Amino acid sequence: MVFQSTRPVAASLIKPYLKKLTLRVHPDFFHGDKIKKQHNAETLQQLYTILDPILRPATASSTTTTSADPIRLNFYNKQENEALKSKTQRRKQIPRPTKTQDVIFSDPKQTWPTVDSFFSLCQQLDITILPSDQDAVRSMMLQQQQLKDQQRSTRGNRKPQISLTEQFASALYKEQQQQQQQQQQQQWSRSSILEQKLFMWDPQLNSSHVVDKFSEWLPHLQPEQWWGKLPTLFLSAQIPRPSGTMAKGILILDDSMTMDGNQTHHTHTFHSLDSCFFIYLFAFWLFD
Repeated sequence: MVFQSTRPVAASLIKPYLKKLTLRVHPDFFHGDKIKKQHNAETLQQLYTILDPILRPATASSTTTTSADPIRLNFYNKQENEALKSKTQRRKQIPRPTKTQDVIFSDPKQTWPTVDSFFSLCQQLDITILPSDQDAVRSMMLQQQQLKDQQRSTRGNRKPQISLTEQFASALYKEQQQQQQQQQQQQWSRSSILEQKLFMWDPQLNSSHVVDKFSEWLPHLQPEQWWGKLPTLFLSAQIPRPSGTMAKGILILDDSMTMDGNQTHHTHTFHSLDSCFFIYLFAFWLFD
């Protein structure tokens, strides 16, 4: 229950008015009418059951079970409007019990809504509630509602729980993305191309030309499978290719190769890198 520590305050507000209410509706006042006597006795017992968790929280928790469903209560009030009658009228007329309108305890398990409903019941029986007591109850109800709204908002902002499978998949995806980003950064970096120890190029070629070519090629040729692992030689197309033992164990490329993907593979020159490069690479590893 929200605001359990405020129960003593709520109990101190209820007790004085509960005594007045009991004096208005006690079943003994209706000894001449069994139906009304029984009705008030049962209703008074229901009211005590609702208020018991507030008035006696230590014992009520183990002995009293309060329903969470709304409860309607009304009483026969034998003394209703007696204060408005003159002394002569009170002498001549015998007070006739009247039944109050229903008062709904909408949430009997909640302290301050229960106190507010109890005050409404007292007012139905012409029991005056001090304005300061009413203000105290309304203030506590407002705080209680604000706390509920805040908790509801906090729950709404929480991210849904993710399964271990989803967490693993997400972590794996992020790791792959980071690796790809690192590879792309490396591929497009001038220093990572020119300073690669297993990469050599024709001194006659301009270094900027070399960087431009490999910056274009590497992202398309899965460099993680061979770049930095396989000795690579980059030559000008005008220079004859090494052959025999001089070319053994070395991947040789030249600047006439393109990424157009349309031309066919020739014995010594790749006109289409993206379609033929890995055929050559596979053959290189197979027959080396």
